[in-house]
Amino acid sequence: MSFGDCPICLEEFKEADVLFKLPCYTCGYNFCVNCLDDFVKSSKDDFQEASDGSRQVKVQLNCPQCRSKYPMDILEIGVLRNAHILAASLVHNSTGQRLEDSDLSATQLAKKRDFQRYGQNKSIQGAFGLYKKVMHDGNLDLPEMLKVERLPAFDVYGQSNDGETGEASQDNNRAAETIDESLFQGLGESMGKDEKLFLTQLLTSGKAEKLAQAAMIMNGILKLSMSGHTMAANNSSDPNAHIKIAERIAKVKKQFPAANHMPGYFMIPPFDSSQKHLLLEDGQWNGKIVPPAQSKRVFDAIYEKNYRPKPSSRPVVLVKGVRGPVGRLGLRRGDAVTHVNDMEWNGSAAELKEYLRQSFAKHTSDEISMTVNANEETAEFLKVRSDMLSRSNILR
Repeated sequence: MSFGDCPICLEEFKEADVLFKLPCYTCGYNFCVNCLDDFVKSSKDDFQEASDGSRQVKVQLNCPQCRSKYPMDILEIGVLRNAHILAASLVHNSTGQRLEDSDLSATQLAKKRDFQRYGQNKSIQGAFGLYKKVMHDGNLDLPEMLKVERLPAFDVYGQSNDGETGEASQDNNRAAETIDESLFQGLGESMGKDEKLFLTQLLTSGKAEKLAQAAMIMNGILKLSMSGHTMAANNSSDPNAHIKIAERIAKVKKQFPAANHMPGYFMIPPFDSSQKHLLLEDGQWNGKIVPPAQSKRVFDAIYEKNYRPKPSSRPVVLVKGVRGPVGRLGLRRGDAVTHVNDMEWNGSAAELKEYLRQSFAKHTSDEISMTVNANEETAEFLKVRSDMLSRSNILR
């Protein structure tokens, strides 16, 4: 059965390419998993210097045909496609039973080992939950081969779990089963259970890149909820379920305050630099997590013995002020800019201002994504907080 050809490499589409199309709302442009892999890897290249001395992102993860922003991280599409392809290669065509390692080719074994380096089957379900939401298709079902736990773990695009195995890995898996509603910044009612599990896992992973990924996902969920496309977060027959969840969130935040500046992902609309809709300044980041003003005493008492960031000092770009359309996005004074257009930002405030000016001048209708507070210290703090929550049993 033919599924058509990829418009980029002209190779025949695999079934996974058609099952999990790229979600471009504007033009519906789709390409194969191999080109998607190359696209993602190219985006990880750092900035290149143009002839005028400005720094330009080499490849951005927008639709290559119409330049629209995807409503979800396309790495998740890669997860689903690669998981489907691997699952298909590991089962017997006629019986549907999993093949033994002795029946696999060297290539299949290599792929299997790669996939077993990171994550759990829950991540496939979480990615599918997000995909189902952005495609606005409530009847879309996860393919049968991905419902069975044939893929206990997987790795895509060079991610890994740093070699964690045995009891440490099992502890992480158990922790990922717990949902922390206090992390979702009011979006919990727009998420399904799989999404909540997936986001809790990302936000408590202790890794800055996972915070950036989670912030992007939550921005997509926010946009979908504002457009009326939401997933029922609670199927309970209890009419007071939402009230109970809100009370539990308030209790958790009171006993275990989160950081005052949480990870966030924002789409900055084009603006003239003279309008000063976004004011930036250089600052020094010492790694200290700022608590909410009303929770400072509790914050210090709870975390003083458990969270001690390593002394550090490095330059960062801070949000000094916002106004106009940018002021309505949710950016806050003191937020630290960590990523621009989904790439880690290591430049100065002046360089970022110039980058924004040039980008908006060249592409007057394009938005620029900005991620804030997705840094190592915040990631470590949220991980420590999660461990303390688990020991307290407050989430159960």
